[in-house]
Amino acid sequence: MNETMFKLPRNFYGRLITDEDVRIGEKEHLLLEAYVPGIQFISNPPRFDTTICCKNGKSEKMVVKGDQVTIYGQFQEGLSLDIYHLISAIARKHYISKKLFPVHAACLGMDRLILLAGHTNSGKTTVSLNLVKKYEMKIFSGNKTVIDLSGENPLAVVGL
Repeated sequence: MNETMFKLPRNFYGRLITDEDVRIGEKEHLLLEAYVPGIQFISNPPRFDTTICCKNGKSEKMVVKGDQVTIYGQFQEGLSLDIYHLISAIARKHYISKKLFPVHAACLGMDRLILLAGHTNSGKTTVSLNLVKKYEMKIFSGNKTVIDLSGENPLAVVGL
């Protein structure tokens, strides 16, 4: 069995478990970071709010029992992109319940934050790098940002 444990902003703890022959390594962590803004990999969480199990099987199916989701499929080639989308959807549901909102945007600034929202290949990274070079701004997130919509702050970056 392989296992990776994670935390999301505002106290959500999860884990991803796979069969022994399905590796969870640096590549998988990078993809999770790309799909799930604010994710942090941890050890020894106080509890698990969700568990996702990936098990090799001849047919593809999903079984949900309480806070555990078991996905059966062909994982010899590695995790399916569906797993990353599932974790992203779980995170999005958590964020919205906590008045957080994940956006496809770069966040940078100095005293004040600037949110550069846009589709893939719209120039967020180019504009960000130019602002860093020209005005010595700090990049807080390069592609995905979680913002706090609770009203306590005009714009608060929570997860990067």
